[in-house]
Amino acid sequence: MKTKTITFVIPALNEEKNIFDTIQSIKSAIIKFKCEILVIDNGSKDDTVNVARSLGALVFEHPDVTIAELRNLGVQKSSGELICFIDADVSIANNWENELEIFLEHPKKKPFFVTGSRCEVNLANGTFIEKNWFQLLQNSKSKYINSGHLVTTRDSFSHIGGFDASLKTGEDYDFCQRANKLNIPIIGNKKLQAFHRGYPQTIGQFFLREAWHGRSDTESTKNFLRSRTAQVSLVNSIALFVFIIGLVLFQNSIAFTGLTAAFLISISMTAYKFGKMPITQFLKVAFCFEIYMLGRTFSLFYKKNRPAARA
Repeated sequence: MKTKTITFVIPALNEEKNIFDTIQSIKSAIIKFKCEILVIDNGSKDDTVNVARSLGALVFEHPDVTIAELRNLGVQKSSGELICFIDADVSIANNWENELEIFLEHPKKKPFFVTGSRCEVNLANGTFIEKNWFQLLQNSKSKYINSGHLVTTRDSFSHIGGFDASLKTGEDYDFCQRANKLNIPIIGNKKLQAFHRGYPQTIGQFFLREAWHGRSDTESTKNFLRSRTAQVSLVNSIALFVFIIGLVLFQNSIAFTGLTAAFLISISMTAYKFGKMPITQFLKVAFCFEIYMLGRTFSLFYKKNRPAARA
């Protein structure tokens, strides 16, 4: 295979504690490809820029723009035929380059594609949320590749039109939706392993993360009507509200109806997204799904900046 150049585009904001490990994992894994590492900084107040430059990364500073625009700016500054978008708190596995080579040499691979995988967690030290939500996303039904670890070609990116810079969140889902419309295949590849060091550790952090991620879905009626997640989450929250009203008014039948509706929504969505699993774990995951949906509804009122724990 002809030696290709791969550009890693890393958006960053106050990531001095993470950026070293991220860049080092890339430098350790990429041996055969020509490698270019770009850090697109969003106005860090810490030592992110200096740490990245000390490791040989090219750093471009663009404060106060969306993460989608940071990624687009990275592509504009890049020279690689292959583009890997990776978050500043994500590390790639040592065999990542070999697995990418195998993927690129596959006879059925089309010239245009979007690939990548959900980032894994360290299960040895995993929290309740990490074990019962984020790790399971590896095997969940999904129609898009998360931009925290997404690989495509320069030609594919250009053909799709890049990320929508107006979106504060959900830019990866939108990117993949437009790729689908152009018949560009979305190919999840679990063999391209990446590990996330910044997932929420507590239920509260998880709730706020989903409130932030849901903001784009609730910014307009059009976005809301396009998002099944936002719609189901709102119906679930209404059901819980009915349950609480029933308790306050001592109307057991109303309370029971609301609780039953919320319960059915939670277990139905869990079964649809994650499939079969032992009942004990299923109930834990259903609880996480409930927090996820409540967070997405809370995005209607959440106006703060991105939470510290993120994906």
